[in-house]
Amino acid sequence: MKVIFDEQQIQTYNDFASQLDSSWFFSPDGIHGLAHIKRVLIHVLLLSRELQLDRRDTHLLCYSAIYHDIGRINDWAEENHGQMSCKKITALHLPLPQNEEDRNILFFIIFSHCVEDSDAATYLAPHNITDTRRAMALLKVFKDCDALDRVRVDHLNLNYLRHEQTKKYVRFAWDIFRNPFILSNIYI
Repeated sequence: MKVIFDEQQIQTYNDFASQLDSSWFFSPDGIHGLAHIKRVLIHVLLLSRELQLDRRDTHLLCYSAIYHDIGRINDWAEENHGQMSCKKITALHLPLPQNEEDRNILFFIIFSHCVEDSDAATYLAPHNITDTRRAMALLKVFKDCDALDRVRVDHLNLNYLRHEQTKKYVRFAWDIFRNPFILSNIYI
């Protein structure tokens, strides 16, 4: 599948990818390392455009992409790595959105990206989120973006994708996993 990135998407990709620091990750070259993060970032940009999200929401999802797995301490299933990623963001004083509601939603997305959809709503109140509908919608978009990169472990189940539009990017997900040079062509 051929995907065309516009200049704004390329600039946004470059802005967020350039912030990545390999020291954030327990295994920068592992399956939850830098290549995974960059592919999720690409999926965020594509799905954000597909769903016609505004710049503010797209950037929230980009922050989610670059930070969501920094709390991992192994490559196995870790139900609390979202929570640990949130703690690490704070401990490292990483850049965050200026708006308090956006920061709360960002932490909610990262905290909840690895919990069951049915449990995610229970974490809205502890994150002091006012616009719960927006937060849940963005979480679902992010979970789809992260799920697309499950091709790297050959464990992508289309039945778990939350948006029909996500399915059109499955072939592209395989392409950028199998051909990592595509990532270097995006980074200008």
